[in-house]
Amino acid sequence: MTGVQTCALPISEIYLAAMRMFAEFPIIGLGQGGFFRQSADIGFSKSFMLSHWGGENAHNYFLQVLVENGVVGFLLFGLVVVSPFLFVGSKKGLVPAALGLLALFLGNLFAHSFLVRENLILAAVLIALMYSWVYAQIQVNGGVCYLRKWCSGYRLVLIAGLVTLFVVLGSLEIYRSFF
Repeated sequence: MTGVQTCALPISEIYLAAMRMFAEFPIIGLGQGGFFRQSADIGFSKSFMLSHWGGENAHNYFLQVLVENGVVGFLLFGLVVVSPFLFVGSKKGLVPAALGLLALFLGNLFAHSFLVRENLILAAVLIALMYSWVYAQIQVNGGVCYLRKWCSGYRLVLIAGLVTLFVVLGSLEIYRSFF
């Protein structure tokens, strides 16, 4: 069959453009809300389709958070979600809110439903419920927090080293972004 042209699926072109954009600023990202605007720049995203459309979201919330906020923002986002599990010994009270949050996250793998404010508010409420369970468990256990086992000795040095590395690399990335 001569003359038949095949093209990549639009979603794969969006993901490839997102990976190219992430490669430019991997530490601190493009900035919140920068994906839509920067994806329209054919010189930056290297995507004719996105340029023709005038920009588009990544159609994957987590990929978009990674591109817009870099590794630092993505890790902070993950830490907010995971840290309630690190703070308490009894995790059974976290399960209902965590399952609800997981369902919302699954809906964001091939969509960007957190742009709908009700979904974002629901996610914030579920995260708040997890933190309220943590607070209640710390009060019941007499102020005992299980995070202490994570913050001892060499782990603190490792954390301080990682923070310093991110600050240095982030500063270089900011300097490079002006050119």
